Amino acid sequence: EGRPLREFTAAKVRNKPKLIGFPTVVRSLAIPEVRELGRRMLEALQLTDFSCMEFKRDPRDGRYRLMEVNARHNYSGALALACGINFPLLSHARATGQPLPDTPWRQAEGVYWIDEERDARDLMTALLQGRDAARRALTPYRGRKVFAVFRRDDMRPSLKLLKSSLSFALTSERVRAAAPAGAASSS
Repeated sequence: EGRPLREFTAAKVRNKPKLIGFPTVVRSLAIPEVRELGRRMLEALQLTDFSCMEFKRDPRDGRYRLMEVNARHNYSGALALACGINFPLLSHARATGQPLPDTPWRQAEGVYWIDEERDARDLMTALLQGRDAARRALTPYRGRKVFAVFRRDDMRPSLKLLKSSLSFALTSERVRAAAPAGAASSS
């Protein structure tokens, strides 16, 4: 009750929109300060199952501040799985009264989670900004990674996403091209 069975920390690399949006690239990273804050929150709230806590470093004093606590698995949860920590399996075992599976206590570090759909525009922009920007933007794609949708063993979801994204982009471009000169648009 109120103590962690397994822990995982990561840092957002890119968001969309940039400062307050959803993550498009996340990197697994042991962050002791965040682990300690998470442990205190677990104890204070007496949480008994999975929780995902988000902290943000305050630029004014460098301290981490709690942003939110979610008791549901998040979109980038595949990163923890790729790092050896299977939170859905742990939750299932607890819910069904089964013994907890033997999973590692230490997470793999330096693994990236990439939302290939939402990161595409930032990646393309960086590629057009020159060698240094391109090198930085491509770093997550070069190392050990897991994608939000793409899987080598099942390409259908990725192909469906690609078709949908291209259709949206083409439709948006046609709408912009058909708009009268000087008309305002938002995207």
